[in-house]
Amino acid sequence: MLKSNERSAPDIARGEVTPDAVEARPAPTLPTAPVEAKLPEDFPSDVPVFDGAKVAQVQQLANSAHNVIFMVDSAEAPKVFNFYKDDMEHGGWKTTQEYQGGEQSFLSFQKNGMITNVSITKDPKSGKRVIAVMYYKEEPLPFPEF
Repeated sequence: MLKSNERSAPDIARGEVTPDAVEARPAPTLPTAPVEAKLPEDFPSDVPVFDGAKVAQVQQLANSAHNVIFMVDSAEAPKVFNFYKDDMEHGGWKTTQEYQGGEQSFLSFQKNGMITNVSITKDPKSGKRVIAVMYYKEEPLPFPEF
C-alpha cells in the first residue's frame, strides 16, 4: 500500500505500431547510349571542322558565346594547328593570337566582329585529341572608351 506522500509510476502503454505499406520504386536507369551533341545553329559557317572530329559537348557561355568541344580519335597536334591556321586565314579570318606547343596549342581569330578561339590539347585519359572552338560576336562596350 502507498503512503500519502509516495507516488506510483505512471502506466506504460503497451502496444505495436504498424507502418503503412510502402510501394518499392524501381531503381533509376541510365541511357544505354550517350546522347550525341550537335553543332549549335549559330556555329559560324566559315569555321571548319577538322576531319573525323565529333561534337562531344556544347557549352553556353555569357554574352551569347558558345564553346564547342570536339574529339578526334587520332590526330597530331601540329596537323590540327596548321589545319585551323591555314583554313581560317584563307577564309578571311585575321589571326590575332597564336601559341603552338607540344601537346597544347591556341589560336585566336577575328572577322566581321566575330571572335573565334581554337584550343588544341590531348585528353590524358582517352588519348584522344580535343579541339575546343569558342566563338562570340563582339559587342560595343556599354560605356565610352577612354
